[in-house]
Amino acid sequence: MLGHVPISEILERARQAGQSEFFDYVERRPFIGLVEEKPVRALAALTDAARKGDVPRAFWSAFLHAEKRKTDPARLARTIGGRLASLPPAALSTIAYPAAEWLHALGERLFGELATVLDRLWDPLMAALPLRDDDRKHRVDSSWANDALNAPAGKLASLLMKDPSTKGREMGQGFPEGWTRRHEQLLTLPGDMRRHALVMLGFQINWLFAIAPDWTTANLLSVVDDEGDDGDALWDGILWAARAPSRVLYERLKPGLLARAMSPMRRRAEANVVGGFLLIGWGGDPEADPPEQLVTSAELREILVESDDDLRGQILWHLEHWSADPEAKWRARLVSFLTDVWPNHRAVRTPEMSTRLVDLALASGDLFPQVVQAVLPRLVPVRGGMLRGSLLRSEAENHPALIYPAAMLDLLWAILAEDATLWPYKIEEVLDVLAEARETRADARLSELRRRRAS
Repeated sequence: MLGHVPISEILERARQAGQSEFFDYVERRPFIGLVEEKPVRALAALTDAARKGDVPRAFWSAFLHAEKRKTDPARLARTIGGRLASLPPAALSTIAYPAAEWLHALGERLFGELATVLDRLWDPLMAALPLRDDDRKHRVDSSWANDALNAPAGKLASLLMKDPSTKGREMGQGFPEGWTRRHEQLLTLPGDMRRHALVMLGFQINWLFAIAPDWTTANLLSVVDDEGDDGDALWDGILWAARAPSRVLYERLKPGLLARAMSPMRRRAEANVVGGFLLIGWGGDPEADPPEQLVTSAELREILVESDDDLRGQILWHLEHWSADPEAKWRARLVSFLTDVWPNHRAVRTPEMSTRLVDLALASGDLFPQVVQAVLPRLVPVRGGMLRGSLLRSEAENHPALIYPAAMLDLLWAILAEDATLWPYKIEEVLDVLAEARETRADARLSELRRRRAS
């Protein structure tokens, strides 16, 4: 349809054809067809309109987002880059997002055969981005990572990570000056655009610090303790990556990590990674020289008291799973964590945390009696629900009630309420097992629990 229309009339004809009547259920998008079949002609139409001051975002987006743009011949890709670079900054700002997505889709080609495209377009984009009219505001309950993934600055920062010249570098070697200069340009962008870059750099902070510690310290770690949006953005990138930092980097991150752990503004989704980082910091040997324990028992105990059940629960979840391996160091640290770190404080003695502690005990295998003794002073009656390891299944011969009936009765006596309607699901089956065990069948506590069940 548009293949034989004069270049100067293509976009207007496309606009007219794209309009449909209310009862016309056929969507007409002839410009898409032109983009796919005759991209040079489509680009000529966009270029002609740009000379007249018209830079229609919808048509540019359709052109730049076309799947074939990823594999365009080098000559056409260079021509597209040149057309974009020649736009006035204000005009380029209106299509900065599709332009950044186009570059991102070209990927490593921009550091090889299409290097001139990135060289020519980069600075015009840096001039255009501050002029961009973007009324989307960051939601406080949302991660900056979600924003960065769908923002020009985030796309460009991610693109730079594909540069082959940054790969295979030695520790402390640093990165090419041109590469770091471009990241610094992104970091000098105003407002949320800077934060989108911080997210992407935070995601790679372990690698960045290993190769260029001075640059990373000056440009990223300078905001790691920031309590505003910059600090939030950097930490969202770090937590999104969820990769444990090196000892030296951990020490630099620690103040911000502890503050974030106790912040009332911490999002629930962060608790899993924050809890893992804290436990990793505590898990080192405090007697080593230098000490490998980067978070002390006292520091972690204070966090457990001052934080919330989300973080406490995630720390217990990590501890349960990491200590499941008989050969792992975490198994040897399990009981000491419960006795030396887990607080016996009323803020922590809640039905929710009691359920988590019982789940941990039930999963602790041959450490069950020791774990039970460690958690008993920290338990209160639980309220309904189900204890994950309490059900008697086909592998019942390994159930703690059969192997350690006395410890199991100690545990149940601490967590089962006066009102049996509040008891966990099918816990009465465990009581029946204890009634058969020589160590517990005559225990007055078991008789009392069975009376509560019957009443």
